[in-house]
Amino acid sequence: MPPISLSIRDCSHGEVYDENTNTCTECLPGESLIVDSKGSGVSECSACELTKMICNGGSEVGVQDGFWRMNSTANLIFRCPDPEGCLGSSVEKYRFGGVKVSSTGTCTDIYQGNMCNACKEGYGKSNDGSECLECSKDPRVYLQILSVLFFVGILVATTTRTTLKLEETKGPA
Repeated sequence: MPPISLSIRDCSHGEVYDENTNTCTECLPGESLIVDSKGSGVSECSACELTKMICNGGSEVGVQDGFWRMNSTANLIFRCPDPEGCLGSSVEKYRFGGVKVSSTGTCTDIYQGNMCNACKEGYGKSNDGSECLECSKDPRVYLQILSVLFFVGILVATTTRTTLKLEETKGPA
């Protein structure tokens, strides 16, 4: 009789090893398995923080609207500085008919980067830095700014000239 070859796989991301049945079992919907970054060896599915997370079972763990996560294995979930800039995982979830959850979430079309805190090209931060606003492309705005600067320049020159003339007419003290 030829020898039998057996290969055993490790549990996949989103699965835990069950010692009683010697099998890998997926986390149930509403649960997640995010391993501690310090390598504590956590091997149990735990209840999701539903205010921050979307957990469809197994490795399908995403973030709610207004939250951001660096990658699919990150155990830290952050509230975005401008929550309206972070769409969470729901965009991917709906785009793929509820089958696929984006693990990190997505940014709205005018935000990008970590925690969706940077503006895309053509947008800039508001004065208080709380949101991205579209940059003006209207040349009239720039003409108005140049006009004001020109007026201020003439005002400064006229005031300086008048002050110097007054000093000349007074003579030496």
